[in-house]
Amino acid sequence: MSDTLQELVIQFVRTFGLHQPDRTPCGQPLSVSEAHALSELRKAPGLSQNELAAKLQLEKSTVSRLAASLAKRGWLTRRKDETDSRVWRLYLTEQGEKTATRIEESRKEKFRAVASALTDERMEIVEEGLRELIGALKREGESDHGKK
Repeated sequence: MSDTLQELVIQFVRTFGLHQPDRTPCGQPLSVSEAHALSELRKAPGLSQNELAAKLQLEKSTVSRLAASLAKRGWLTRRKDETDSRVWRLYLTEQGEKTATRIEESRKEKFRAVASALTDERMEIVEEGLRELIGALKREGESDHGKK
């Protein structure tokens, strides 16, 4: 059973394009991590690097490098928190907002196309299966975390 699950997840990752480090599955020329960071900052401007790390489920050092990369591309500015100078707040630039909007539109179009290839009944099955898989992964992650 787990061999089948493993193979199906590998096929999904490859088919969806998640294994391509410099392109989103929706065809945008940036990493999936960058796309997710832009999306989160579009929804919640001024997140701290630690808050963004928690939302993206990435290490703080990874988000620090990610923020530096986005700033270098002109998509992000970092400002010190007004009440705690140890905390950096992250904001999208105008160019970052445009990029985040383009990513969101591409993502919506990709999922519209995928959804249109499924019946409503099949879509419900897929959604339920994904919820179950996410729940199992979270539970497994929590049990691994407790072992460390």
